[in-house]
Amino acid sequence: MRKSGINLPIMVMNAELNSFDALLQFHLEPVIYSFHLQQLFDSFLKKEGVQQFPAHIELETGMNRLAFQ
Repeated sequence: MRKSGINLPIMVMNAELNSFDALLQFHLEPVIYSFHLQQLFDSFLKKEGVQQFPAHIELETGMNRLAFQ
C-alpha cells in the first residue's frame, strides 16, 4: 500500500517480533494488546534509535479478544 502512494495511517492488528522491521520501514502502526508485546516493541525501537512511534493500545471492552484487561 505504501509503495502505491497511500500515506494514511495503516494499523497492523497482529504485529509480531519478526514484523517490527516492516512496521518501521513502511510507517505502519501496530496494535499493542499485551505488556509482553509492548516491551518487545519498545526494546526494538530503542535498538533502532527511534524515540517516538505511533501505536494503538487495544483495551478489553467485553468482546473477549486479545487486549489489555
